[in-house]
Amino acid sequence: MIDITKKSLQQIQCPTNWNCERTITRQVMPAANYYSEAFTVESASSKMQMPIFGYAEFVAAMALLAVVYTITDLRYKFRARVAPIPLYQLTAVFSVVIGVGALVSNYWFSEELPIWHFLNSLALIQSILGAIFLILMCAWAFFVGMPAKYQRANCVAFARAVNVRIISGKKEELLMLADALGDTAQEIVRNAPTANERTQAMVVAPFLTDAQTFKTYTNDLLFMLASPRMTQAIAESSGIAAMRLFLEASKQEKRDINLSLFSRNLIDAMLKNKNSLLYAEQDIHEHGFLGHMQYFRKAIFGDYKLVEQQGSYIHSPLDAKGSIEDPYDAEQLEVYGQCFLITAQDYLRVNSHFPHSFTLYRFLSNLVDNIQHSGFNKYDGSIINPKAPLEKFRIASKIFAQLISMFDGAYARANYRPPLKQSLFIERIAGQVSSLIEAGLRLELEHSSTQWWLHYSMIWDTFFNNDNPGAVSLQIRRLVLRIFGTSIRQLEKYPNYSNTAIYAFSLNIANFSRSMSRKRERSERQTDAFLRGVMMWTRKHFTNVVENNPRALEKMLPSTISYDSYRGVLIRHYHEKLSGTDKHQTTEFKLLKRQKLIY
Repeated sequence: MIDITKKSLQQIQCPTNWNCERTITRQVMPAANYYSEAFTVESASSKMQMPIFGYAEFVAAMALLAVVYTITDLRYKFRARVAPIPLYQLTAVFSVVIGVGALVSNYWFSEELPIWHFLNSLALIQSILGAIFLILMCAWAFFVGMPAKYQRANCVAFARAVNVRIISGKKEELLMLADALGDTAQEIVRNAPTANERTQAMVVAPFLTDAQTFKTYTNDLLFMLASPRMTQAIAESSGIAAMRLFLEASKQEKRDINLSLFSRNLIDAMLKNKNSLLYAEQDIHEHGFLGHMQYFRKAIFGDYKLVEQQGSYIHSPLDAKGSIEDPYDAEQLEVYGQCFLITAQDYLRVNSHFPHSFTLYRFLSNLVDNIQHSGFNKYDGSIINPKAPLEKFRIASKIFAQLISMFDGAYARANYRPPLKQSLFIERIAGQVSSLIEAGLRLELEHSSTQWWLHYSMIWDTFFNNDNPGAVSLQIRRLVLRIFGTSIRQLEKYPNYSNTAIYAFSLNIANFSRSMSRKRERSERQTDAFLRGVMMWTRKHFTNVVENNPRALEKMLPSTISYDSYRGVLIRHYHEKLSGTDKHQTTEFKLLKRQKLIY
């Protein structure tokens, strides 16, 4: 063991087994004098040294960083703004410290001013300043290079940054924000308050804990996302943010978080933007793989419990309905209807006894309202475009028919089959079917052939003349025919635009020469009995209604039937044949004479 503590300067001889060829001379400082020597004031060493991180290097680095920050993407600036540490403030403070330190150290050592002994090394000072700058740049690289995550440490900065960009309304910033929110959807859903937590926070608002305050900021963030500006940006972008939010809500079983208004405004924006992902998933034959997989539609509409839970807070993805001034066109209704059927399919999967669904019923009601108000002038009720309402009615009828077919299949596969006569939801669907048919019957048509096509091909074949109808179809058909029969009987007291249109449709479908003794299949008994009842009512009451209400005659007769008041008959006119001797064929139906009505 070599003793080096007793002498301040000694020669250390290498042991013989080291094979050293020279003697090492080492300056050794006694331990007792180290601290006193360190704070000894002496002149700064002016010996030229290789610069490590001087003032010139700092200015060059800051100029380069300023250029990079100016041309950098908006997403990186957003990540720096919402970092869990005050990155901008720390950068400003440490930039001043490093710049002043580099400038003062260069001047101090060049002038050889007095300095403490332990700081009498320009290389040491520059190394410290360089290390601070390096740590600062590593912090920027870490927080800017990684996707922004929503957490308790940055909830205030995150919410403030999102709100500022939504208020500014710049399209490029909103598009960036739509993509950035998708990266932290899992954290947003995890920390979003449930319905009970929101209620509790409202009660104890002045005394919120840190955890409750964090959840309150998260709830406010979801409210910000519901802004129409934000939903339009998500509709123009890929829509990944909305997909991840809904998928995480289903995965974490937090279906009662505040997504109701956001979902409605989002779907409304995506329906109005025909370049959105909703239209890219419409048809497998046109859009290929996306049309087959339907990632977005299944994420938003594929969880019935989530849609129904959001619908309990007034809004849901199925509550977008446009406006009376600008209703959805036929293409938008077709896309929206296919999304509705995805939710209805999941509803049938989780419910075998057909409980009432407020969200599904509201969609059907909004669909019928759209048909009733489409194509009409909102001031005088005149038709703006006769073809548009007819095409929309065809799409709506197709959606109702597919829904009823899905109910038939689910009822046939169910182990437990509840009595359909006691199902409120089936009764409500039948009511919407009758309202839809009534709205279609009131459309003004240009030609008589179009009226026949509407009555027979679009309405009768769709709802009343199906091959092998299921139990649900028969029940809905029975309820609709019962509603029609009640409306027709009301003609005796107060005819109006509704019951006259229904009667004209029924009279157009009925056969004047139909045999009453012909046996019918089970699926035809309901319709056959209804049509026979219409003809019996016509024979007995038509003359009385027409003579008491002459203005109702025009609305009660379709274009192919006329009324001969002198002879007391209804005459059906058929289209001319291409061959044969008879160019015009008619069929007459004898009416009873007027009877005195007693009310």
